[in-house]
Amino acid sequence: MQAMATTRHGRKLTVNRLVRAAIPVAAAIGVASLIARLRRAPTRSPLGDLRRPGSRPRVVVLGAGFGGLSAALGIARGSGDADVVLVDQHNYHLFTPLLYQVAVGLVDSNSITYPLRAVAYRNGIRFVLGEAQGFDVDGKRLLTSAGAIAYDYLVVAMGSVTNFYGLSEVAERALPLKTVGDADAIRNVVLGALELGDVERDADRRCRLLTFPIVGGGPTGLELAGALSALVGDVAGREYPGIRPEEISIQVLEAGGRVLDAMEPATQEIAMRRLRERGVEIRLNSPLSGVSGNDYLVGGGQRLEAEALIWAAGVRGSPLLERLPGQRTRDNRVLVDATLRIPDHQEIFVIGDSAACIPEPGARPLPGTAPVAIQQGTSVARNVRHLLRGEPASAFRYRHPGNLVALGRHAAVAEVLGLVVDGLPAWLLWRAVHLGWLTGLRNRLQVLLDWSLLYVAPRQTEWLRSATRLPPRIPGRRFTSVASERNSEANDSPLSK
Repeated sequence: MQAMATTRHGRKLTVNRLVRAAIPVAAAIGVASLIARLRRAPTRSPLGDLRRPGSRPRVVVLGAGFGGLSAALGIARGSGDADVVLVDQHNYHLFTPLLYQVAVGLVDSNSITYPLRAVAYRNGIRFVLGEAQGFDVDGKRLLTSAGAIAYDYLVVAMGSVTNFYGLSEVAERALPLKTVGDADAIRNVVLGALELGDVERDADRRCRLLTFPIVGGGPTGLELAGALSALVGDVAGREYPGIRPEEISIQVLEAGGRVLDAMEPATQEIAMRRLRERGVEIRLNSPLSGVSGNDYLVGGGQRLEAEALIWAAGVRGSPLLERLPGQRTRDNRVLVDATLRIPDHQEIFVIGDSAACIPEPGARPLPGTAPVAIQQGTSVARNVRHLLRGEPASAFRYRHPGNLVALGRHAAVAEVLGLVVDGLPAWLLWRAVHLGWLTGLRNRLQVLLDWSLLYVAPRQTEWLRSATRLPPRIPGRRFTSVASERNSEANDSPLSK
């Protein structure tokens, strides 16, 4: 009994010592956390103050994509002489290069979004959730659904919208890939087609369900085709025992005579060869021309029978850009000068997908890619700081970092330092670069975990039960009735025999 009492007493002393030791550690962590939170006090001006000019210069950034966020952070971190207001219709920053991986269940959508209010708070930026409605250029006010916001300098970084090139009927049916909702819709449609195809006995109907055309031979279209090929290769014959992998048709429809138009011919050939090895059909000189009944028309009138069609063919500037002064290109992007400003309105910068920046006379405008937008945002931030100090703005110079395109599991192609890299090294480089670009440590860890779990866990093949609007006449409209249809047809199902 005495030994037991001593043991208990000893344990009690040990616990007390641990508690006493933990108290200063916890206090230090709490103080450090408080200091970190107070290190950059956020701008807390009420919304009403934003409708009038402030006591200090105000820079309003419209759009929180790559370009807009880069500009806002650069101005806020580099200058204490101006108030920065960031306006976006969403309260998160979306990492669009990984959207296609959400569409095929490789990563979770929460892993590629980052809260804008957290970014704003830590950097002294005022964030306003609102949708842009117009521009009062003479009065220097941005008109939004949250009210008018006065500015001294305006940075327009609205991104782009899907360009269907006037094919209105195609626009009603096709699945674009611009938002998280679009990615969820594609995932639901693809999985819905597999669910229905798993028990469908009619050969024609089965062929339509298992045909997945992707319009557009750019990086997005090819990356999605490679990832979709890996998805169906993983689940066909396994999770979906009624589907043979060779029954599934993944097609890339490219209107021109080559894919990856901005890359070298050697890179284009490698990309096509790698995708064909994975069962993807590349159809060059095959523009989608319209709709006929339930079918799509390709080229000179060839019919394409498919329930779902994914559109990755192109983008154009937002219709709201038409309310800005200045000239625009055919794809509705605003022509800017060498400093990324509208020529007759030097207080307005336009960057990213919204801008048509021509690096030299006779050249094509820079493409709407993340590296271009990030570098333009950095340049704008530097020029705004110059202007606030009364210094002249400097011309934008784009430095091309190279090209990276993933083509499925362990396959990619890269153009870096004048070299073309293929296979596993390019794939590892692609992943390392995109992990580095992601905003926030938690998002990087979540994406890395999602990628790693694919080697030890089954694919995510459940429908996302979100309120996603789906185009008509595709399998997604039958999601809610699939189970009841199968129950009512149980006697006729091949699985019941």
